[in-house]
Amino acid sequence: MKKKMYKFLVMILFIFTFFTTYIYATNGEEKISIRRVEIASLETPELDATIDKEVTIKRTDAVSVSNIVWYKNGRTMFENTFDEPGTYMCRIYMEVKEGYMVSSETEFMVENGWVEYAEMGGKPLVNITFIVKEPTIIYPNRIIIGGLINPKAGNRADYDLFPNHPDFYTINKVEWYKDNAMISQADILSGGTYKCRVYINLLNGFTLYDGLLARIGSEDAIIITTSNDTYVEAEYFVEPAQDECYVSVVRVDFPTKPSFGIKKNSIIPEKVERNDYYDIDEIVWYKESGTMYEDTFRSGSYRCRVFFKFINGGYTSNTLQVYMGDSFLPKTISSINGRYYAERTFYINQPYITTFKFTDLNLPEFGGIQDNKVTSLEPGMYSTSMVYWYKDDKFMSNVDTFKEGTYKCKFTLNVNSECIIDEQANAQINDSVATVTQAYNTITVEMNCEVKKPSIKWTNSSDWSKTELESALNNALIPQTLYNKDYTKSITRAEFAAVAVKLYERVAYKTASPVERNPFTDTNDVEVLKAYALGITNGTSATTFEPNSLITRQEMATMMVRSLTKAGINTTVNLAGVSKFSDHNKIDNWALDGVYFMSNIGIIKGVGNNTFDVFGNATREEALAISIRSVNKFK
Repeated sequence: MKKKMYKFLVMILFIFTFFTTYIYATNGEEKISIRRVEIASLETPELDATIDKEVTIKRTDAVSVSNIVWYKNGRTMFENTFDEPGTYMCRIYMEVKEGYMVSSETEFMVENGWVEYAEMGGKPLVNITFIVKEPTIIYPNRIIIGGLINPKAGNRADYDLFPNHPDFYTINKVEWYKDNAMISQADILSGGTYKCRVYINLLNGFTLYDGLLARIGSEDAIIITTSNDTYVEAEYFVEPAQDECYVSVVRVDFPTKPSFGIKKNSIIPEKVERNDYYDIDEIVWYKESGTMYEDTFRSGSYRCRVFFKFINGGYTSNTLQVYMGDSFLPKTISSINGRYYAERTFYINQPYITTFKFTDLNLPEFGGIQDNKVTSLEPGMYSTSMVYWYKDDKFMSNVDTFKEGTYKCKFTLNVNSECIIDEQANAQINDSVATVTQAYNTITVEMNCEVKKPSIKWTNSSDWSKTELESALNNALIPQTLYNKDYTKSITRAEFAAVAVKLYERVAYKTASPVERNPFTDTNDVEVLKAYALGITNGTSATTFEPNSLITRQEMATMMVRSLTKAGINTTVNLAGVSKFSDHNKIDNWALDGVYFMSNIGIIKGVGNNTFDVFGNATREEALAISIRSVNKFK
């Protein structure tokens, strides 16, 4: 009985222990530790191979790949191929499934090699470094023609040549050419470029293949196959007896290098040094393996082939050194049909846009007109549509002027499809921050501008002018150079040029631009250059403007009429039908139309006693008064 009781108690204890362990194991936090993770289908990449963005993990029940990022020289790669030799890194982010765990003791194996465990944000990852090398190409055979004696002036060409590998080809015949004309065996060589052409017969079933090298004597040669013949051709230069015109180095620079969006015709290689014995003859661009037909550069590989011509008795040899841009070319100069050329390759990557940059937008000023001129600073990458202005989210018409308040400049972008746009891309307009929004494949740029009315006091002005000065201010006719000045003082040539430009812009509803090249040595005032570009004013000589000289009343009338004429106003006047001033005979002939047009419509009046005061100096308030009168008359 006691033994049975004892067995019963042991059985109860065993059952209790089993269930306790099971409950602890199932309710606890313990996970299965993964000892090894093997990453498959990822091999050392070769040049021009496609980037592998999918890999396989053998323990798919425990670990999966969440993301793969490739890096080149420490920077994220956006292209899809290994485009050049170098060091590349593949970063593989992984997700560990529920119930499993990895640690520093977990082994990660790639291509039978071990990589170290790392974490980012508490999740495992591995970094695998690869070295991409230039491919090793082994040519099994070469066509080498031996026995050639290099040609010299005064000798005959060498026709006694033989094959270095007679087991797979024989020589059929040998021909020599100068300037693409074949010479006979009796001709004596003179200075110049010659070609040796060796026709061959292939033996033993041997066939040509791309990349097969050839040589005639000591010179590299090319292999050409026609429908009837196969021949090897090399070029030789025979130096003339005298070398006073010998050209040993050709140097060409690229002041502007090709980049995405730049126009092809803007890349003009130039000779670096002065040399009267050669010149640049022609420039031909190639994209990839064919001629470039586009007007602008895009992403890809481009070659610039520069053809030379030797002049004034100049000549060179096949050892000529060629310098194009920032280094000597690895090969000597080449020739096609007797024309010498050198070429350089440029690589243009696919653009990555992080900031859209614009300029040329005139920020609004009180009473001013809208400016819709915005220029993108990355030609070919993106362009702008028409600029629209809003006040309080209401569209402004093209005749609305700016008052006090907040205004919004808004336009959409046309982006080249080859460009990659950062999701967080921003914009700058005239170095000011703008916002970028992307929706439904439309990219919009917006910028807010605050407009305030200038604060000007009319303390130093005549009583008769105060009302017209305030009206001129409200219509943005007062240039900043005349803010809070003594308006009873005479106006200078530079100040009046600024007033005349404001009048033109207000009547024409156009923004004036300065002349591109400043002809004056005594001023660089942008308003003067705008007036000069419009033909409103001239200089006092070919190189001087005399900006501080004073304006006479007849000059003021003439310049105002020119502003109105440029703005589209008909300013013709019948001099026979107007009432003449008493000092009419003092008015210069070039000023008659201006004086009598402005006086006939009541904008400029005389000074009393029917006198115009032709040579009297115009004051600042007079200039601004006739400016606002003109706007009220013709706007």
